[in-house]
Amino acid sequence: MSNKSLVQIQAEKENLPKNSIKLKITVPISEWSRFEVQIVSQLAPTINLPGFRKGKVPVDLVKNQIEEEKIAQEIMEKVLPLSYVEAIKKFALKPVGSPQIKIIQFEKGKDFKYEAELSLWPKVKLVNYKKIKISRPKIKLKKEAIKKELEILQKRLADHKVKKNGAKVGDQLLISYKGKINDKTIPELNKEKIWIVLEENALFPGFGKKLLTQKAGAESTFNLKVEKNFIRQGLAGQNINFWVKIFEVREEIPISLEKVAKKLGHKNKKELEEKIKGFLEQEKEKENEREWETKITNELIRQTEVEISPQLINQESQRLLQQISSDLSLRGQSLEQALAQTKNSKKEFEQQLKKQAEKNLKNSFILNEIAQREKITTSTKEVDKVMEKERIILASQGYKLEEIKEYLDKEETRNQLRADLRVKKVLDFLKSLNK
Repeated sequence: MSNKSLVQIQAEKENLPKNSIKLKITVPISEWSRFEVQIVSQLAPTINLPGFRKGKVPVDLVKNQIEEEKIAQEIMEKVLPLSYVEAIKKFALKPVGSPQIKIIQFEKGKDFKYEAELSLWPKVKLVNYKKIKISRPKIKLKKEAIKKELEILQKRLADHKVKKNGAKVGDQLLISYKGKINDKTIPELNKEKIWIVLEENALFPGFGKKLLTQKAGAESTFNLKVEKNFIRQGLAGQNINFWVKIFEVREEIPISLEKVAKKLGHKNKKELEEKIKGFLEQEKEKENEREWETKITNELIRQTEVEISPQLINQESQRLLQQISSDLSLRGQSLEQALAQTKNSKKEFEQQLKKQAEKNLKNSFILNEIAQREKITTSTKEVDKVMEKERIILASQGYKLEEIKEYLDKEETRNQLRADLRVKKVLDFLKSLNK
């Protein structure tokens, strides 16, 4: 591999507290001019000028046709990452995360100057991880858990019959409803003939309670004051005037566990209970495995010294925040609504997020250090197997073949799956020391 510089630079290094570095980087005007020629040449084929064939316009005339700011921006987007890499090579640094860039000088006819503040890969002062002994949690499956699963199956597989008397909790109701706020009809509160299971808080807090004892054919109007922390935006804290019509009321016909077993293809209730017990034990086994891994890594974090830069912690905090916000959005909830339900202030939430971010980073650096010491690696064949499993999972979730291919063909996806596999192998190694 060639050590030839891609761009000539001048650079100074300043050590900052907590494993951080500031680089002061200058790209001389001579280098800037060299890249300007390249950029203009690349843009030339896109220029149409009377008297010249497309792509044959002289460079000097091309420059006149393109805004100076556009050319300067194109040059900076190319020069900045190349010059940053050159500065890293010059000082033999091992950065982690993204640098914070501050432009110092970006003027026509002058050197390009900027500062880059970056986090360095921390030194990990490991304890003797081979002496950490944490017992594997034992499976404790309560009978109530099996009973609860059986009750859920009975509810799911039960038949229903039309009833003429008043509705009670647990009945199925076919209803239409409309809701108004300040005499204005709200489209999302306008539903025609939908089935609900009658509970006090079905659809909205207190909504189901208003329908108790009503019969098929009944119409009613009532007001509901929606709580301020209600999950659906725009409805929280509002006074809603509802009109509801009940078309049909059905009650559940209880089904015996023997019949449930037969419906699901089992010989009898006992065989069904055994199947459910086996399934719950498998789930408990997975839960215990995760708990065991967490206890081991928590002990490693507690005993290990790792100094991580505040900048890197902030970056991981932002990543966690984006992930949480995205998950909440899929459930139709905002971060503010979620915080209102937990009664945590935004400041308390941010502090918790930073603690979690620091813990995540420490865990990552510690496991990486153990992987290096124990020479734990991942082969191309192993990664290919993981990618094939991921392909099957995504297909089963309904993703289109072209979407799966696009996702798995990305280098970053492969790198992430490789990193996840390496972490798994390190955790398996640590657990093997504790058996």
